[in-house]
Amino acid sequence: MEPATNTTDTEVPRRNSRKRLRRTLSCLPCRLRKVRCDRLVPCQNCCRRGHEDQCRRNPPEGAVLTTASRTAPSTRNIHAHPSLGFPTDIPQTVITPSQQVLPPTPSSVAPGENEASGSRHESRDKDRGNPTGIPDMAFKSMQGNVYSGTGEAADGSRSVASAILFRPNDMLQQCVLDESATFWKQYLIGVLPAQTQCDIFVSYFFENLNWMYHAIHGPSFRSDYAALWNSPVDDVDLVFLSLVFMILGLGAFFAPSSITEAVGLNADTLARLHRRWYAASRQALQAGEFDSKPTLMAVQVFIVSQSYWYCTKNMEALNSHMGQTIRIAQALGLDKEAPPSITDCIEREMRHRIWWDLVSSDTFQSMCLGRPTLLQAHESTVPFPSNCNDVDMTPTSIYDRSVTEATEMSIHCFRAKLFRILNKLYIDNGAHLSSYDFVAGIDVELAAVIDSYPWHMKDDASYVKSHLPPSSATAFMWMRHALHSAICLQRVRMFRPFLNPVVGDSWHRCVEASTSALAVYKTLREPDVAQFQRSQKMHVGAYQVFSVAIALAMFLLVEMPSNPESTRADIELVISDLNSHSASVDDSRLILLISDGCRVIQRILALYDARCARRHAMTGGEASGDDSALQEEAITALVPAIAPVFGGEPSAQRYLERCFTANTENLASSNLASLPDGFLDIGAWDALLDPTQQMGKGMGEFWLEMTALGLTPWDS
Repeated sequence: MEPATNTTDTEVPRRNSRKRLRRTLSCLPCRLRKVRCDRLVPCQNCCRRGHEDQCRRNPPEGAVLTTASRTAPSTRNIHAHPSLGFPTDIPQTVITPSQQVLPPTPSSVAPGENEASGSRHESRDKDRGNPTGIPDMAFKSMQGNVYSGTGEAADGSRSVASAILFRPNDMLQQCVLDESATFWKQYLIGVLPAQTQCDIFVSYFFENLNWMYHAIHGPSFRSDYAALWNSPVDDVDLVFLSLVFMILGLGAFFAPSSITEAVGLNADTLARLHRRWYAASRQALQAGEFDSKPTLMAVQVFIVSQSYWYCTKNMEALNSHMGQTIRIAQALGLDKEAPPSITDCIEREMRHRIWWDLVSSDTFQSMCLGRPTLLQAHESTVPFPSNCNDVDMTPTSIYDRSVTEATEMSIHCFRAKLFRILNKLYIDNGAHLSSYDFVAGIDVELAAVIDSYPWHMKDDASYVKSHLPPSSATAFMWMRHALHSAICLQRVRMFRPFLNPVVGDSWHRCVEASTSALAVYKTLREPDVAQFQRSQKMHVGAYQVFSVAIALAMFLLVEMPSNPESTRADIELVISDLNSHSASVDDSRLILLISDGCRVIQRILALYDARCARRHAMTGGEASGDDSALQEEAITALVPAIAPVFGGEPSAQRYLERCFTANTENLASSNLASLPDGFLDIGAWDALLDPTQQMGKGMGEFWLEMTALGLTPWDS
């Protein structure tokens, strides 16, 4: 018989063997409460107790999505709600918040959860053991001494190392970055509002925002949009969903609360939603692999997004995405005539529209920022858009109307022709901009196109507005103003290098362009100023209005006319309109372009008033004060504000410094007692066109830099 000790020896290894780690089958809140978890995310227990967020942050292993989310894609539809102009006989089923899929986050501490933090982390650490490979002693030291068991330092901050160490999920488990397009379809569909709310924003977009670019064929979009709500989730086009989200984001950003409150959305909610829907639009594009699978709709998303970037002053995003979109357009062959294989007339026409929209946007940004164009489109053979309305286009035919008939595309057709000419300015990266003959030749080509305008684009604006259908007259006049003011300001930019000394008739051309820049705008506001100031179309047109007002304000500041009343009245008219729009929205949805634009223009006027006061003191023999403070204020405060329309911050700063130096020298060499009589005596802009007027020493200096298109707030 063997000794008893042998039995004990054989049993000891079995007792000391490492205990098998059990798989975590419950979410963290259920483990802490020691209740059974149904392994859904969020689980039923957490839904009852209102702990959905905690459940999503700390789900059981292998249960990222709810059971419904895993099985629904093949059968679930996006059902319609009662809408404006869309089918209402579809079953009313909504994706509830508990069905939305939210990715787990690195944070393991939910707000308001501090009371069980010790036991929670103890439970989690017990389940997870030491997954880091760090020696146990060092691991426990990091847990207890350095981060106090929470992954946070004493001051509440968290390092990258601690965030990784205390993440709620193991690195090898599935995370949101591993998910396929199917996941993102589920997720993004859950971010959509009810259809009745979507319909409000879609209608608002087509009525108040689409006129600026008109890159979307309305009937086709509405048909696809109506079909979306009854489509299986797996069949949803992510790029189309991106376009829908961008339209929703613009609507949430611009639409007045009086409209949105009717569908249960107040101003505070909209301020959060427009940022969320913009982010959803970008995520849908990424998940739809738009960069590797080019589509026409991806280019449309960019064109529509421009309004958002302009009004949020996010010019970096605009220019970054423009380069990527141009590559997509070239991959689609938009820079060439559509191949015969494309037989759908709507698709062929939309290719022409979108290409010339892209050319115009690229050229416009080059004019504003002083950079070379990304597209050399001056020799493009792509046909210009047809002069037709959206309803004139069908898959089999297009009714191209006479040029004398005003349509939704009339302005856009001529915009394409004008910007194709302006694109020539950047041949050889703008190497010919210093040649007066070259620039004058471009101006002659612009004048030839302008002379070919039909009656509704060159007749008196009041007459044209009275002879157009009321339903389209306002949008048409806004389009005319946008094109007219853009061309006027660019003519000033082109001739500024030739004003000191004056070359040819560059002076006359600059003055002529400046005096007429606000002509169409004034006609728009004349009949009913109060109604005009409530116009929603002002939002998209604010960029052009801001630019023109800066130009006029700079005339006052630099040139100092002796009778500035009419010019200042025009500037204050624009300030009044911009302030009215700023006051019509709450602070959480303030349009930065408008609110900041008002402050910049008002600052220029304040500098003008200070300069007038100092000049008055100088003529009276009093001390003039220190000009250096004024120079510093102008450069530091105004350069960033005017750079996006001036040609970049370096150009703006050089202009202000040069202008200051030149005007200081003029003042030092002038007879201060007779200074007021040495300047141009005008009571209105028309006097500038009279060659018999006597110009003083300061006149040429202004137009030398007014080159800035008036975008230069300054003074000496």
